[in-house]
Amino acid sequence: MMQVSERTIEDVREALRHEPISAYPDFVAAVSAALDDRETLPVELDGVADAIAYGKGVWRSCSGCHETNEGVPLGPYSSILKCHLGGGCFECGGVGAIWDTTDYEEMGRFLSGEALATSPASSGVEGERCPICAEAFKPTDLCASDIEMGTCHAACLEGSPVVDLETGEPSDGPISTYRFDEDAPAAPTAIDSIATEGPWQWWAGSTEEWCTVGPEASREAIIQAAINDCLGEGEDDVGAWTLNFHIVEARQDPLRLADWIESDRLIERAEDNVADSDRAAGEYDDGPFFRVAPEIEKDLEERIKRACDEWQLANGLTFTCRTFSHTRNDEDVVVDHPNATSEGPVDV
Repeated sequence: MMQVSERTIEDVREALRHEPISAYPDFVAAVSAALDDRETLPVELDGVADAIAYGKGVWRSCSGCHETNEGVPLGPYSSILKCHLGGGCFECGGVGAIWDTTDYEEMGRFLSGEALATSPASSGVEGERCPICAEAFKPTDLCASDIEMGTCHAACLEGSPVVDLETGEPSDGPISTYRFDEDAPAAPTAIDSIATEGPWQWWAGSTEEWCTVGPEASREAIIQAAINDCLGEGEDDVGAWTLNFHIVEARQDPLRLADWIESDRLIERAEDNVADSDRAAGEYDDGPFFRVAPEIEKDLEERIKRACDEWQLANGLTFTCRTFSHTRNDEDVVVDHPNATSEGPVDV
């Protein structure tokens, strides 16, 4: 009996193109007989040749239909595919096993390298690796600190921008370096880079409630500025014209947005927004919708504060308000009016 394959059938088709129609029945009968007598392969071997042609791999139990009971497979074991078979599903096409071409050794190497590259750095620990090149630190390696990644090889940070931590502005200075076996300086953070303290300056006002003159660098300078402005002019008890004003040394610290973020108020606002929206069902859907443990809420607050710091620093933003954050050395000052005459003060 002739052996039938796709090549055989193609040969038959080609031959029929050159034969008279009367020869067709003989060819059809021969092919049909061969197909009827062909050995039927086990279902597990359907498509095996095609699967292997795509590259190296192994047959494994189909995750979509393979069942176990306390770790013991429930399906039969196939001596052909060398694995237990599932009940058959769309994923495996009913076979119960799939052809797996995953390179697990390469995957393991990749995941191992990724874990090393992303592990948090802590200075001076034996076996620690640089988060940039993933190479282990040696005691004598020259290191530097990155604002986000911590301790790195100084060479890996070569060419990186240097930032003045006091002002947040770019600096022309070199990166500070140290040996790995020495105590590393504290890693800078976004919070450290945002200016949160203003200078002490002198101010003056006709009352202590509102200062309209200033700022000046010294007490003498603010008194002279107040005199020049004729601040608080008036008559004393004996009719002499004087200047009577209040001076104070004060700070106007910049505002750090993150200091004014509270997670409980954010969640409360979100709760109200959901309750007022079409998502809530009304009578039987009144929340709370975002209930979390206190430590999870604290984590949210810390993440939002870090995001605020990074945003404020990246955009070089400085926020202020007109009130003083700190005061000291306040006093009332009374001086003779510099432009006083017997008829009162005159403009000069």
